[in-house]
Amino acid sequence: MPHAEHRVTIKRPAADVFSYLSEGEKCTEWRSGVIEIKKISGEGIGTQYKQSVRGPGGRAIAADYTITEFTPNSFLAFQATAGPVRPHGRYELAESDGSDSGDLQP
Repeated sequence: MPHAEHRVTIKRPAADVFSYLSEGEKCTEWRSGVIEIKKISGEGIGTQYKQSVRGPGGRAIAADYTITEFTPNSFLAFQATAGPVRPHGRYELAESDGSDSGDLQP
């Protein structure tokens, strides 16, 4: 099964980063492949988003997802529920000690 991991340091409190990440409708600001996204229902675990992303040739592909885990300021996980690929992903956040190790691990 394919797996990817990436660590990023963001010089902001984890609570600020979590707040931004947990507002799925902001994805168009930082995920270039997202064409459109809209929250359908819910808060926290169970929140559902309808989104379309750029596919081959730039055509729109459904890539809806649901929030499956939600721990304020530290952990957010999702499961894609529509589209040809249905990945599961997560964001783990931790305050940094100021070194080059990351605050955010998607």
